[in-house]
Amino acid sequence: MTFQESIPIAKELAENELKKHFDVDAFILLALIDKMNIDLVPESNVDETITDIQSLFVSYMRNRTKENLEILLSTIRKMLSELYMSCNLEEKEIFKKHLESLQNITQPNII
Repeated sequence: MTFQESIPIAKELAENELKKHFDVDAFILLALIDKMNIDLVPESNVDETITDIQSLFVSYMRNRTKENLEILLSTIRKMLSELYMSCNLEEKEIFKKHLESLQNITQPNII
């Protein structure tokens, strides 16, 4: 196993450990991986866009302007579009069902 191949595995193990309880080693490992700015899925830009979305969400929550909301939602749309294009036919059908459910998100209902 190469160093690059071990990074996603180490990241997942550290995240799982932190879900159970605080672990200094797991925390340090995740902090180092975050600083390495490694492309965890090289064949896709979705993972980088998800990181961008987190930053845009924080920006919006700290400064709730229409412009920040538009930027956030536009980036989410781009990420969903790229994810959809990477799906096979069966996955695209599942994806479409979820997109249809988003149309009802503004309707008051029980989740």
